[in-house]
Amino acid sequence: GGKTGVDSSLSKNAFGAFRHPAAVWIDVNTLQSLNDRDFKAGLVESIKHAMIQDRDYFTYLEDRMEDILGRNPEVLADIALKNCRIKGHIVEIDPYETNMRRILNYGHTIGHAVESASEYTLLHGEAIAIGIMAVGLIEIEMGLGDADRLARVEKLLKKLSMPVTIPADITEDAVVDLIKRDKKAVDKWPKFVLVSQLGRVYQVDGQWAVDVQQALVEKVLKRLY
Repeated sequence: GGKTGVDSSLSKNAFGAFRHPAAVWIDVNTLQSLNDRDFKAGLVESIKHAMIQDRDYFTYLEDRMEDILGRNPEVLADIALKNCRIKGHIVEIDPYETNMRRILNYGHTIGHAVESASEYTLLHGEAIAIGIMAVGLIEIEMGLGDADRLARVEKLLKKLSMPVTIPADITEDAVVDLIKRDKKAVDKWPKFVLVSQLGRVYQVDGQWAVDVQQALVEKVLKRLY
């Protein structure tokens, strides 16, 4: 994808750099070497890609999840290609994340905070699953989503054995504090990427990340315990 990041005690991906690849090569046979937890956690990014860019891909993930979890090589090659096309298209348009590329952070603002608060005992995908559930609740509160859509998302995440609530040992205060320290925060509060429908990111004045009040985020976090 072109970005490198290093985690620290400050926050997730606190330091990083851009270095774009000349080409991307994927051997899906390497996925056979992953343990079940890592394999399933990695697939959360596929759900994210579908939600921000391709509703048909989301349906594909719903319909083919049994083959995906069975690590069918043809299906794995198919989703690898779909993921690369989605991310490659976005990065090509906005290589240095000035606007559109921010949509790749869907679910990540809260997810990164949860991941850091867990002291990285949660895998990245596990934390992002929680973050996706959180923004789904925010979307409902803002009139951008509904319970039926969120139920589809939750069902897909549960098929991957992903957590959909915040672990009890992580406090709301810790999550909020880390959100304030998000590397994209301005005046100690970041903007959020939201979807208005599957495959379509919500925009305000051409901006792909929008304002969400802290009080609304805190309200949603309380519902995730």
